[in-house]
Amino acid sequence: MNGLTRKLTQLAPILGLLSVLLLGIWVGTSTSPTAAGFAVGYVDTELAMKGHPKFAATQKAVTDYRTTRLKELDQYKGRTLSEAEKKQVMVKNETIAVEIDQKHDVLFAPLAGDVQKAVDATGKASGIEVILEAAAVHFGGIDFTPAVITELQKYK
Repeated sequence: MNGLTRKLTQLAPILGLLSVLLLGIWVGTSTSPTAAGFAVGYVDTELAMKGHPKFAATQKAVTDYRTTRLKELDQYKGRTLSEAEKKQVMVKNETIAVEIDQKHDVLFAPLAGDVQKAVDATGKASGIEVILEAAAVHFGGIDFTPAVITELQKYK
């Protein structure tokens, strides 16, 4: 063992104790709402989205669009199709599926933005430092989903 390694080995317990003390000071002076000084919240954004006042109307608009677009394929039902027609139907079906997904994204984007604003507002109002998606939390944390849904009621 060389001299530097020996000195570092001797200093390790002191550095460890110093690190613990500094962490304790940092945690103790935090402005977090928890006694420990640091809190993690979580939100089930899918559930929050369903709690948005405009969710039902938006979901209906997507469903109506899907129904209308899929009716375009009804003309091929019950018919014997040539290979060319089968390819045409497959392409049309894929195109319709993509367009339905795009319509969904366009219609739900404002609601997703509202959910993000509500999460931000709820976190700031509570003094919480971190809010994660509920699926990312394995243990502990504070569920802010009900508070976010309440905040979303302002977005009528």
